Amino acid sequence: MPYVERVTKAGNTIEIERYFTSRYKKKGISRGDKVKPTKEEQEKVNTRQAERKLRILINANYGYGDYHLVLDYIRRKGEPDRTPEQMRQDIDVFLRECRKEYRKAGLEFKYIHVMEIGKKGARHHHLVVNKIDTEILQRCWYKAYEGHKTTC
Repeated sequence: MPYVERVTKAGNTIEIERYFTSRYKKKGISRGDKVKPTKEEQEKVNTRQAERKLRILINANYGYGDYHLVLDYIRRKGEPDRTPEQMRQDIDVFLRECRKEYRKAGLEFKYIHVMEIGKKGARHHHLVVNKIDTEILQRCWYKAYEGHKTTC
């Protein structure tokens, strides 16, 4: 049975995907009927493609010594959880501060960001950033999250 091969080069990695098809380059085979996938099937396809794109992006731009950060929020009793808008503001301040620090160090700031609210309500940010001193990253997060709070 013939197969189709897709080769993707990203950074130091080469990804080879092979999938079999009975229809490829066969004479006399007409197009099949249009079949609409179910919502679950389409969601699965979309998730798989998103994971593939993210994997290629990370492999192409990051390597040894770069960081995967998880920026958490402290949950205190009596305080409401951060809203997605507040989380967006926090990460915008963090990224702005990081750009300043990377520029001072003479480095290019590259990042990939995903905001997540877990099943139990835990709020955090996942980032992949290029290498810099971890104290600088901690200071930037402090300015973004802890630094702008007002105490009553």
